[in-house]
Amino acid sequence: MPTGRSSYILSYMVSSVLARVLLFQSAEAGFREGARLCAECKLVQAEETLKSALTIDPSYALAQFQLGAVYVGLGRFSDAAALFDKVLARHASSVEVRLRIGLIYHLSRRAAEARLHLEGTLSLDPKNFQAALIPGPSPRSFAGSSYLSQNELVIHLGLGDATEARGLVLRWPSGAEENLPELEAGRRYVVKEGVGVIGSH
Repeated sequence: MPTGRSSYILSYMVSSVLARVLLFQSAEAGFREGARLCAECKLVQAEETLKSALTIDPSYALAQFQLGAVYVGLGRFSDAAALFDKVLARHASSVEVRLRIGLIYHLSRRAAEARLHLEGTLSLDPKNFQAALIPGPSPRSFAGSSYLSQNELVIHLGLGDATEARGLVLRWPSGAEENLPELEAGRRYVVKEGVGVIGSH
């Protein structure tokens, strides 16, 4: 049995966890408080509160999801991705979870994982403009996604030091694919469905 200072520390740790469990009678109450703290940008307190909710119910997906968002805010991307992966294991068809995981991997510069999850998002929701705008999957352009507005129909490709783009394939909303010829870097090209490149400047 521990004595002295180690006994005090152990006793404090146990009573701290017990106090958190008693403070929230349900994981849902802890989740709501954690979400409120997160909205107020009190991320450290939100983290502790959400961990308390997960002490009550370790499989509570909303608390895991919110704690993942807190980790993103704290810059702890690998912790966030691990939590989102747990949620995704139970909710494989969730567009929002896949999108968030893709974003986490993108922010932590893990391109292959980001591409996998963002393409998964787009396969579930092809018009998800957030997944389309996050680098990772192929660049996309949509004619409109809001009331009385239109997105720019230009797709900008960064080529680095390359002087030309090769092997580009356009996939039109109709499902048709257009194989483009080699295109010189530093120019704008106008492409028409079924015809190909019709102009440049």
